[in-house]
Amino acid sequence: MYYVIFAQLIIMIVLLTLYLFSKKSSAKSQNSITSHKKTDTTKNTLPNFMELDKREFFRVELIEKNCLVEFIDFENTQLRKLQNKKFDAFIENISLGGMKITCPYNLPVKQSITVQMTFELKQEDFCIQGEIVRKEEHNHKDWVSYGVGFKNISQEEQEQLLASLNKVMIDKNKQIS
Repeated sequence: MYYVIFAQLIIMIVLLTLYLFSKKSSAKSQNSITSHKKTDTTKNTLPNFMELDKREFFRVELIEKNCLVEFIDFENTQLRKLQNKKFDAFIENISLGGMKITCPYNLPVKQSITVQMTFELKQEDFCIQGEIVRKEEHNHKDWVSYGVGFKNISQEEQEQLLASLNKVMIDKNKQIS
């Protein structure tokens, strides 16, 4: 009985997420169509709550989740000697658009660095390429955090990641209640 309810809950979450994702993409295309039309001078009196969160995807916080990172490509030719080198990192948070990793390496990120992240989440294996888009000093002196935006992630990989992220959120909600 509980498995049926649990399965229905997961299906509802996935469908709601897909609906919101499609709604958002259709709104973007609608905005591009209407932006070519003459703008209306009347102001909308209702607040736009979607503007409060600038992120496209929800993020899931993870605690010390291991990740293997491999350098794929560097725009900086001096760093190309590191190509195909691998190192361990921790995933701080993850979304459908990217992740934040923490590692002991302090890299110059003014130019493009492409990496491949390999990790496991809810018994699902992932191997996703991304580009380092942000760097921040970590609380611990020897560690640095990087924001990595996913590149060329397929629809199938996104759906697999979404299902795993939903499972993580369900487990977190169970722990709270």
